[in-house]
Amino acid sequence: MKPMKKSLLFVTAIVCFLFVFALGAAAAVHGDVDGSGEVDVTDARYALRASVGLENYAPDSMEFLTADVDGNNEIEVTDARTILRAAVGLENLDAFHSWGDTVYENDVTEASCTQALHSETVCRICGEKTVVDAPALAHDFSDVGTDPTSELRCARCDYKLPSFNALVNELKQNTHFYSGFVYSSSNGKIKPNPQIKISLAAKLAARAAGEKLDENTILDQLTQEMTQTADGYNSYVGSPRLITDRNFDVIGSGNVSNLIAGDVTEMTVEETEGVDFIASLPDTLNFVSAYGNATFSEDITNSIKAAQIGAVKKVTVKLKDEKYSQLKDSTEETALQRIMGYDIRALADELNQKEDADGMLFEMKCNEAVGSGSVVYYFDSETLMPIAAVYDMSVDCDQSIVMDAKSGGISMMSGNIGITLLNKNTTYYFFDGYFEPKA
Repeated sequence: MKPMKKSLLFVTAIVCFLFVFALGAAAAVHGDVDGSGEVDVTDARYALRASVGLENYAPDSMEFLTADVDGNNEIEVTDARTILRAAVGLENLDAFHSWGDTVYENDVTEASCTQALHSETVCRICGEKTVVDAPALAHDFSDVGTDPTSELRCARCDYKLPSFNALVNELKQNTHFYSGFVYSSSNGKIKPNPQIKISLAAKLAARAAGEKLDENTILDQLTQEMTQTADGYNSYVGSPRLITDRNFDVIGSGNVSNLIAGDVTEMTVEETEGVDFIASLPDTLNFVSAYGNATFSEDITNSIKAAQIGAVKKVTVKLKDEKYSQLKDSTEETALQRIMGYDIRALADELNQKEDADGMLFEMKCNEAVGSGSVVYYFDSETLMPIAAVYDMSVDCDQSIVMDAKSGGISMMSGNIGITLLNKNTTYYFFDGYFEPKA
C-alpha cells in the first residue's frame, strides 16, 4: 500500500474515533461513572469509593458529574446508593440533572415592563435544555389615582405619562382633529299613581258639549305630550358630521379638559392593541341632524375600522355624579362643564316653568337632576397623539307637574304628576393622522 493511502486511512480512523468519542460524550448517562454507556454495580462501587476518598475525580470531570447524581457538588454515600438502586432497576435517573450556568439573552435576568425574558440552562451530562420564556409585563398603571392634573406613573418602573388634562388638551390643536359623531336619546315616563281630579261641574260641562272628560283621557293626553317633548330632545345634536368633514370649530374645540382633583371618581390606564380598539367600535354610527330632525347612519367599516393602528393606550375617566339640588345656588363650574361644556342647572332651569292665566295655574318643577359622565381616550403608545375619544353623558331628571284650573271661582281640574326624564348623549371623535377619508 502506498504511503499516501496509509496516511489517509490513518486520518480517517482517527476522525471516526473522535466522532464516536464525541457522540459518547454528548450522550453521557447519569450515574454512568465509568463511561460504559450503562449504569451498573461497578458505577455504584466507583461512586462509593469516591465518597470515602479512595477515588479522586476533578470537579468538572464527567466522572464527578455522573457520580454526583443529586447535583449538590459532592459525591456522597447517598449518590452511590442511588446509582446502585438504578443498577438493579429500583431507580430511574432520567430526572437527575447537573445543570450548568443559566444563559440569559441580552443579559435580561427577569421580565420587565418593556423587555421579555429568554433564558437557557443545559445539563452538563445529557445535554437536556431548560428554556424559560416570559413576555414583557407592560406598564402597571393600577395605582394612577384619580387626580386628572397629576402625571400617570407606572407602579413598576420610572415610566410616566403626562396628566390626563395634558393628554386630552391635544384637542386644542385643531390640526389633530378629524371628525365627530354625536348621538342623543331621551325617554320619559310618568311615575306610578299620578293624581288627576276633574270636578263634577267640568264633567257635566263636557257632557253638555257632547264630549267625554275623565281622568284617564287627560292622562293619555299628557303622556302623549310628554313623549313628544322627550323625542324633541333627540333633535339637538348639532349638524351632520360625515367622515369627510373637518368640523373642529363646530364641536371639537369646546371639549378640552379643565378637570380638577375631586371631579373624578375613577381613572384607569390600559395598554392594548389597535386591532382591539378597532373591534370595540360599532360598524355603523347613527346620529340625528338638527336640520329637519333627520336620522343619519354612517358605515365606518371601510374608513375608520379599516385603519392600521399599532399599540394603543386607553385612558378612561369616570366623573363624579352631580346633583342639581347641590349646585343650583352656586355659579361655580361643574365637572361636566370642565370637560363637556354641559351645565345641568341649565336643563333644570328649562324645566322650572310656571304659568297662571285665564284661571289656569300650570307649574313644572325639576325636583332633582343628576348628571354623570365618562370619557374614554385612545392614544398612540409611542407618540401619545390622540387617536379617538368617546364622550358619554347622561342626565336623569325627576320633575313634577302641578295644575289647577278654575272657572268662575269653581275648581274644574287639579292634578299632581311625577315624571322621570333621562337624557343620554354620546360623542365620538376621530383624529388626524390615523384615518383616511372615504373616496
